[in-house]
Amino acid sequence: KKNMKTKDTYLVLGSTGFIGTNLVNHLLAQKIPVVSFARSSSPFPKQVNHIAGDFQNKALYKKLLLTKPTVIVCLIGISGQLYTDMHMDESFVVNVQSYVHFLNAVIRYAPNAKVIFLSSRLEYGKPQYLPVNEDHMRKPLSTYGMHKMLVSDYLQFLYRKCGLQTVVLCTSNPYGPHPEQKKSHYNVINYFIDQSIKGRDIVVYGRGNQQRDYVYIGDYIDAIERVAKTKKTDVKEYNIVG
Repeated sequence: KKNMKTKDTYLVLGSTGFIGTNLVNHLLAQKIPVVSFARSSSPFPKQVNHIAGDFQNKALYKKLLLTKPTVIVCLIGISGQLYTDMHMDESFVVNVQSYVHFLNAVIRYAPNAKVIFLSSRLEYGKPQYLPVNEDHMRKPLSTYGMHKMLVSDYLQFLYRKCGLQTVVLCTSNPYGPHPEQKKSHYNVINYFIDQSIKGRDIVVYGRGNQQRDYVYIGDYIDAIERVAKTKKTDVKEYNIVG
């Protein structure tokens, strides 16, 4: 008998945010089994196994991992450079400490899963050259970037120590289909799109000469799927740009 390839089951942490919602809906369209996890209730159809809870609650990790995911996409956490700089202790507990506890649980309950961690360009700090590639030195200048780097490094440690399949994707400013965004603090491109649709002025502070990378959400999801499918991506860190 020929061996039948086992279909992936995705566990999406932080499933109700902008990236998570688009990812879960894409997986549903592909008829890929998905378990979603977030603080909020499920915005998805009934076929999604949604678990609501606080990521700091270690008692939930076993329940999540006993769903037998083959791919774990880590989107959950406190976002925003300004907020995390102002709330460093809170950011450390959620964005670093909780991930360490969760990843240790992965080693115990789902050691064969592939962990995809969504990091940030802020790991690099001030660019020393352009374009910034994966060999660029990492010297974060923000709490958010530092905490992302700590988790990225811990994933590499677990690969060396335990053989955990891991990959890190660094990106900035994804945009695309989304519910109306009320605030401009995060995801400025989506906010600008909403303002434009309403016929409102788009306000740019300063001289407007800042340079940023932007990536369409569909391309971002394609990158997640691609790195999930091959072991060649293990313990690698990739910059995802448009």
